[in-house]
Amino acid sequence: KFYYGLHGDWETRRIFTAFSYVNNHTNNKDYSEMELQAGIAPYLGEYNELHTWIMMKTKKETINNSWDTYPFIKIFKGDFLIEIGTKNSHWDIHYMLRF
Repeated sequence: KFYYGLHGDWETRRIFTAFSYVNNHTNNKDYSEMELQAGIAPYLGEYNELHTWIMMKTKKETINNSWDTYPFIKIFKGDFLIEIGTKNSHWDIHYMLRF
């Protein structure tokens, strides 16, 4: 299995946008994933304070050929980041620790 893609984001202290395109190749199936994100910070945090973003994410996989759109919250401070949302009554959680 291998995959390749393109990811990018742009943000100010108030607005966040991101995109992603990934092409997956497996032994059984080849498919693509596309993702768009947009969000706003309800408050402006200073450097090394807790930052919160209220976000919307929309994703499409060519396997199902349909878009899923759902809200999530992004929280980060220093080297810690977590994203929490629900998609079709299932949790979508991403955790990152930079070191």
